[in-house]
Amino acid sequence: MIGYITVPKSVAKEMIDNYPGDRVPVLSYNIETHIHKPTERKSKRRTKEIIDIAKEVGFQKNDIFDVLGCMTWENEIRSILLPKLLE
Repeated sequence: MIGYITVPKSVAKEMIDNYPGDRVPVLSYNIETHIHKPTERKSKRRTKEIIDIAKEVGFQKNDIFDVLGCMTWENEIRSILLPKLLE
């Protein structure tokens, strides 16, 4: 596991392009109300739009998921989950 690091938006988009399949799981959390929205599976195109509007994109490598964290202007954190495939 590596700690949370900031990555360029171009690198984050490349990671999404390299992810197999057409849809990517996205979690949303409002930092003011502390409310989580249900997990959604969004298209790669829509996921890249989330990255475009983010103030900052971070990356964290975990055992099960690679996570792209996007802080948006609406005081929301959106976590784009890239599950690791079993080998």
